[in-house]
Amino acid sequence: MAQVSPGVSTRVPERCAYTYTPLTPGTQSIRLLSFVNIDDIDQIAVKLAIFDLKQTPPFIALSYTWGPTEPKTSIMIDGCEHQVRQNLHTMLRQLQRWKQKAANRKRDWTAYVGDSVIGTSMMRLDYESTRYYMNSPEYWLYFWIDALCIDDGNIAERSEQVGLMNNIFTDAAFVLVWLGEKGEDGKSAMKIISAHRRSGDPESTREPGWATASLENKAIRAFCRRPYWKRLWIVQEVILARDILVCCGSMRVEWDKFEDWYLAMKKEFPGICHITSAAGELVEQRIYWTTRRLISPTGVLGGRKAAQLRRINNGQLYVDLSAPSLIMLVDSFLFYECSVVHDKVFALLGLVDDRHLAPLDINVDYSLSPWQLYEEVVGAVKKHINVRLLASRRWDTPDVVRFSRLLRIALGLEEQRLDFGW
Repeated sequence: MAQVSPGVSTRVPERCAYTYTPLTPGTQSIRLLSFVNIDDIDQIAVKLAIFDLKQTPPFIALSYTWGPTEPKTSIMIDGCEHQVRQNLHTMLRQLQRWKQKAANRKRDWTAYVGDSVIGTSMMRLDYESTRYYMNSPEYWLYFWIDALCIDDGNIAERSEQVGLMNNIFTDAAFVLVWLGEKGEDGKSAMKIISAHRRSGDPESTREPGWATASLENKAIRAFCRRPYWKRLWIVQEVILARDILVCCGSMRVEWDKFEDWYLAMKKEFPGICHITSAAGELVEQRIYWTTRRLISPTGVLGGRKAAQLRRINNGQLYVDLSAPSLIMLVDSFLFYECSVVHDKVFALLGLVDDRHLAPLDINVDYSLSPWQLYEEVVGAVKKHINVRLLASRRWDTPDVVRFSRLLRIALGLEEQRLDFGW
């Protein structure tokens, strides 16, 4: 038997628990994550670096659901242990696998973006470069993931970082939508969507009955009704994204292809919106909001977005140019889900038109109770009420009383009623 020298401890050193380096309050500083060793299949190891939001290298913003609080798995951040939920761990593992697989086929990035070295300086990628980057995991160096890049235990930091999320998702090179492990429904649905060819595409080889087959496919219905699609935060994350890559397990498809598939389905089955439920609703929201950004001051719109808009508006080229207000947004997304009731307001602030948001002067503050938040929001609306602020497509004669009641329901302060004929 091996002898232990007197005075020598046989205890195995405990791993240190990760502690965040504080961000400077009042600045637009964010943390970005990068992998330390993609070849270590036994342990996910990452590091966090602090950047000014206006001076970041190209990064990918992750859009996903947090999932159940248990079980949790450990990862290593800057050499110290940190516990993460299962869905996030699965996502990190898949990112690691994609990077491992692509590491041996690095291509010449400078042919697409010039002489700048990715990861060392801020670059605004054009359309062609973004598409190349989006399909080249070997160049995915930096990621923004809320559960890791925000110190969730620091309420002041959390409040400040959430206030920056609209800028983060707007500035990201692209947004990676993670739908979870593929399962049978994900595998089947992603294959159907990936194989879809846009009408008029010279490579289009649609078989007779393809749309009916998609409509009747249980996997498609299950895929488009995954919990991700009803999460409130994803509305802002998807709408503000410059480009999107949809990922389910090891499978990836560009958002445009998913969008084209949905619009083709809607054309084949006009009025049958339940075919994709919440997923289809989000597709239409992104088209509508993108169109608002692209439309000229004279109201003239052409090209592919005009065609898409006609397809979701029953042939009509119509864009509501009224500035989105908090009242309209709370109404529109009332039944979307979030784990913290405060986010029924905070998750929508990034979409409120500046003409409405600035006068309201609502700050993200998770230290408020739901009642305090309610009083602050309603008080701000009452103080700065005007005709344009109350413009809404649903209400012909909106007023503060109706909004107040709607907000109480959203914040869980009043029992939800199905009869909205107040």
